[in-house]
Amino acid sequence: LRYLIALKDAFNSGSLASLANIASYPTSQGWVPSSEANVYVANHDTERLGSSITYKWDRNAYTLATIFSLAYPYGTPTILSGYEFTDYDAGAPNNGKNAIPNLDVSAYRAVAQVPAPATLAPVGSANIVGLR
Repeated sequence: LRYLIALKDAFNSGSLASLANIASYPTSQGWVPSSEANVYVANHDTERLGSSITYKWDRNAYTLATIFSLAYPYGTPTILSGYEFTDYDAGAPNNGKNAIPNLDVSAYRAVAQVPAPATLAPVGSANIVGLR
């Protein structure tokens, strides 16, 4: 959680300087080495708790934070693809049987949290130069 909170704080304040040396933050402060870190901007729990940037924020902030996570050489990035929610307990659309059937997509609103073109270049670049 330290990583996504650091991202949220940096993008919320508009000062990304605090992220410049994130790869060298000490384990004594709860940070794990890059080789052991799984980094993400948000997950289904953190976006509901308000501890991370979410699709409800300025869309540019979410996209830029994701691009930063993909481009910065710390950890293995994970990208969330979620759905719109109205409250903490809102679950994925389902048929009432804890299964996701062939959905009528008009019944809910999927959220493409990161436009594919914004993520393709950083992923491709990282692969080419061997960052990941």
